[in-house]
Amino acid sequence: MFPAVLNTRKVLLSLLMSTVALPIENKHRELDGVLWLATNLVQNGHKVAVGDVSRVKTISETEIKPDFYFTRTPKYSKRKYDFYSSLKENNCHIFALDPEGILSGEDFFDQRISNEKMLDVYDELLLPGEGAKSSIIKNSEFPENNIHVVGNPRFDLLQPDLRYFYTVKNKDIKSCFGDYILINTNFANVNHNSDPYNPDDRSYIKYDRLSDVKYQGELLELFVEMATKLSRHNQNKEIIIRPHPGEDHQYYLNHTENYSNINIIQRGDVRNWIVGADVVIHNNCTTGIESALLNIPTIAYQPDINDIPSSMSNKMSIVVNTLDELVNSVNNMSDSDYTLSNGQLNELSKYIANTNIKASSKIVELVNTCSKTDGRKTYSTSAAQKFLIYMKNQPFSPYINTLARTVNGKSKHKKKKFSGLSESEVYEKVNRMVHETDFVVEKINNYDCVFWMNKT
Repeated sequence: MFPAVLNTRKVLLSLLMSTVALPIENKHRELDGVLWLATNLVQNGHKVAVGDVSRVKTISETEIKPDFYFTRTPKYSKRKYDFYSSLKENNCHIFALDPEGILSGEDFFDQRISNEKMLDVYDELLLPGEGAKSSIIKNSEFPENNIHVVGNPRFDLLQPDLRYFYTVKNKDIKSCFGDYILINTNFANVNHNSDPYNPDDRSYIKYDRLSDVKYQGELLELFVEMATKLSRHNQNKEIIIRPHPGEDHQYYLNHTENYSNINIIQRGDVRNWIVGADVVIHNNCTTGIESALLNIPTIAYQPDINDIPSSMSNKMSIVVNTLDELVNSVNNMSDSDYTLSNGQLNELSKYIANTNIKASSKIVELVNTCSKTDGRKTYSTSAAQKFLIYMKNQPFSPYINTLARTVNGKSKHKKKKFSGLSESEVYEKVNRMVHETDFVVEKINNYDCVFWMNKT
């Protein structure tokens, strides 16, 4: 009798459960926030698929069969438009939650969407702040009732009750490097890993971007000069340069190889490094906001070489304009926590809504209450697709995957954006978040880098 009751309960839960697809494009930036949202969804009875965005898209209609698909707000293309339209035909709700464009504010539409046609395939827009909402309302006819200001789940983890998630990992970093100064760079426009920095070649730059790109090139050179000067003035500390995931690292290696205490490091989530830094230095980088919210002393190095207005991330920092100012600021930095003023927090809240509330809770509530008036999903799988699924679950499938990636190749840029993911990596992060024992993480098949997250 008791087993029968349990089986009945499982059947009822499966009927209530929604399947949610959470693709990841940039692992370093998105993984922790995606897993935090996934964990909250699972705790609320949903089944979640997480993994490499290209593979999630490939198997969405044959293996994942989602009720909800989360996407960023990509520029319009017929291929993307057709993909989301096909999901909608299968009664899938499309939620747009963009991990980029967080600081776009009232330029959000122009920077992240630009073509209103793409809005046709979204059921709900989950936006970082009120500025982005105003931008959508001003530039489109998207229903205001379907626009939700939620913030972004990755900023939940910066709040005092959750930042232990990063402090635990930083213990290993501190034991290896000791005291360090963290320099975060953001110069992919001129030092892209598929097109490294060359100050003598600017022929590929569009005219309307020339001024900004020229400024970034000058900043890149000044940041390297700044790192070497800090190295000479702080022989007892390590200088960690952490390039943007889209940047070429070799430029930094070439220009700092004679400085034994300068390290060029990309591995792990940047916030693991921020929480243990003596000071974080940046220019126009979201990490400047993240470090300030983590109460780490934050300096924006903003040389007076251009009239480009100060960015929001720089406004959340101590702004210095010369190398001497910067060195003095670092040397005189107090050990006490860096704290944003009420004025800074109020201004920031227009761009990031979840500096003191949980974006994940608001998103889960939307998923829980979202209507399914169109009925259950209607995905169908052909005989050929079923055979492919069968083959991908065979023991030899991982070897075919390795061979295919070797033959087809993968750009250096894509490798840096998503270098791979394992069950153990997902488990480790989830256990740090919730300390629960009934979470199940398993690969959807032996071929694709996509995982089911569920509860037993």
